[in-house]
Order: sequence, then C-alpha cells, then structure tokens
Amino acid sequence: MQRNSASWTGELSRRGALAGAIAVTVAAPVMAAESACRIGPAPHVKGPLVFMNYDQAELNAAYDQRAYAPLGDQITARFITDSEETRRRLGDPERRSYGPSEIEKLDIFRTPAANAPIMVFAHGGAWLRNQASDFHYLAENFVRGGAHFVALDFVPVDHADGDLRVMADQVRRAI
Repeated sequence: MQRNSASWTGELSRRGALAGAIAVTVAAPVMAAESACRIGPAPHVKGPLVFMNYDQAELNAAYDQRAYAPLGDQITARFITDSEETRRRLGDPERRSYGPSEIEKLDIFRTPAANAPIMVFAHGGAWLRNQASDFHYLAENFVRGGAHFVALDFVPVDHADGDLRVMADQVRRAI
C-alpha cells in the first residue's frame, strides 16, 4: 500500500505545508481568545465573606456581567453598529421627554399601521452602561411587523448614588 502523506514519507508537500499554515492561522486566534476569555472574577485569594459564600471580588463580578461575558464589549459594539444600520433604514426615532432630567427621554419608532400595539423596551447594561440608542436594532422587526417600538433612557445607578429606586421610578414614569 502506498502512502502519500508527509508524516509517512518524511517529505513535506505543498498541500501539507498549506494545511499546516491554515491550521496555525485558524488556531492561534482561537487559542488567544480562549486564554483571554476567563469567566468569573480575576484569580484572587478568597477574602472574607460579604454575602452568602461570596467575597467582595466575587460579589463585584456577580454584579457586573462583563466578568461572565468576556466578549460583552464586542457584542455591544455589534449592537451599536446594527442600530446605526437600523436608523439608516428606518430613519431617526422621535425623541420625547418623559421627565425633567436630560436622560429622561424616549426613542419612538412609529409603524404606519393603524391602532398599532406599542412595544416598550427598557435596555440592559447592569444598571451601569448602555443607552436606548444602542438597542435601536430591535426596532425594525416590531415596526415592520405593525407595532410601535419605544426604547427608554434612564439614569445609570452610579449616577443615582447606587439607588435603584431612582431608576425604577424613571422606568415607571416612562412607561
């Protein structure tokens, strides 16, 4: 039986060299990403417990999804570019105030359908980041499906001295 393999004959063919180069090109970024995609808090010596079985570093990581979603920044960047594309197709939303502070605004994408339902979207972001415009990409399916789409903006919790009630009140008033 004749073998035509670089490992069998001890010779490196052009096909074998190309396959090796492709394997290294594909594997290197994956291996680098895997090493950068640690899930959870940074390695640390466990400190005193502050809540249940969490030390402060673990509790902080539990509060901020980025510790468990290492590609979160790339995902958010994609939301933003998709939202820009949605605005290009649908036009800019109507921006209306629902309260006295600068952040208390709604972004409204209207559908031409009569008596249309309204989809109200309160964005995520660990109560710390993002804004309504980052999530405009969601509007297109609702608008084309015959519903108005309204995205709310509200204060990040760190701008409300850590008081979630401020945010809850803003979202309630916006709705």
